[in-house]
Amino acid sequence: MKKVTKKIPEVNKKSTVCCFCSKVFSNKSNRYRHQNYQCPLNPNRKGNDPTGISDKSEVSELKTEVLEMREQFALMTNAIKNLAQNGGLINHNHIQNQTNIQNQTNNNINIYITDKVDFVQALKDIYGWDEAKAINHIKKRISQGENGDIELFCDIYLFKDKEHWPLIFKDKKTQHFLLKDANNNYIQDPGGIKLHDNFRSNYTDTLLRLSSREINNVLNSKQEPDFEFKRDYLMDDFDLQAVQNKAFKLCCKDGDGRGRQTFIKKLSERIEITEKRKERIT
Repeated sequence: MKKVTKKIPEVNKKSTVCCFCSKVFSNKSNRYRHQNYQCPLNPNRKGNDPTGISDKSEVSELKTEVLEMREQFALMTNAIKNLAQNGGLINHNHIQNQTNIQNQTNNNINIYITDKVDFVQALKDIYGWDEAKAINHIKKRISQGENGDIELFCDIYLFKDKEHWPLIFKDKKTQHFLLKDANNNYIQDPGGIKLHDNFRSNYTDTLLRLSSREINNVLNSKQEPDFEFKRDYLMDDFDLQAVQNKAFKLCCKDGDGRGRQTFIKKLSERIEITEKRKERIT
């Protein structure tokens, strides 16, 4: 008679396991909800409590977790501000008002690399998406790493035909760009330095703005019945950690210029592929 052995679930460094049934979860929030309200092997589970914060110890635990998120966010924001002040990022003082183009068609929308741009608003304006779809699209690009950065750049700046792009790829060997501004003037950009810095700054600002808003939504609802739902959304569906990590990488990875060189090289290749594809079509 064969001996039956219980299969031990595979657990990576970021996983966490239910102490009752050994089910694996991607984070502590999911495990906490499962153990207290869903696990059939927990004799003390609370059932379907809509608030999830029925006693003081649970309130304290949840508050501590959210406050830790807020502290991490504050530290990262300060680091980014320091980089901006020291020239590591372009520090913009004004946000472009784009409400006048929300109801226009794609062909009437002009987004310039030299402008301050909120990527969520830009995706809504260009493609007619609602905010949730725009945010999910950005999160999808985050998950694609460096290639996702290139695709997001193209989504926002190169969505029109080539003759209406806000840039001219002047010299492939030296990677020399000309950047068009709102006054139809072209700015010399050897090596794509201005292009990369502006994209990186706009991308970082967009992610920080989203993170700050979602964290405040959770903190402001800590006494409300849907507190746990908002807390879980922040960690799971919104994926605060991935968004913050991306913002931090954007502002730190170009200290020696390698991040820019990699980005410009990949963008140059992407532009060449796009141009050849259009040549075949025509």
